[in-house]
Amino acid sequence: MRQPQIIGFASGKGGVGKTSICVNLATAMNRLGQEIAIIDTDFSTANLRTHLNREKHEPSIQQVIRGKAEIEEAALFHTL
Repeated sequence: MRQPQIIGFASGKGGVGKTSICVNLATAMNRLGQEIAIIDTDFSTANLRTHLNREKHEPSIQQVIRGKAEIEEAALFHTL
C-alpha cells in the first residue's frame, strides 16, 4: 500500500480561492484514479460543503468540536 500524500492550502487572507483550488485539484486527481479525502480545517467559516452543493449536511465540524456530535457523523462522502 502506498503512503498517503498530503497537500495543504493555506493563506492568512480569506477569499483567495483555497477551497476552489482544493476542490478542483481533488476532482482532477480523482478522475485520474486517485482516492481523495478533503478536510476543511477552517472551523469558523468552512465552505467545502457549499462548493460540493451539500450545505444541508449535518452535523458540522463545529458541532463535533463542541462535543455535540461524533466525527463519523460529520464526515461527508461525496461522489464526483
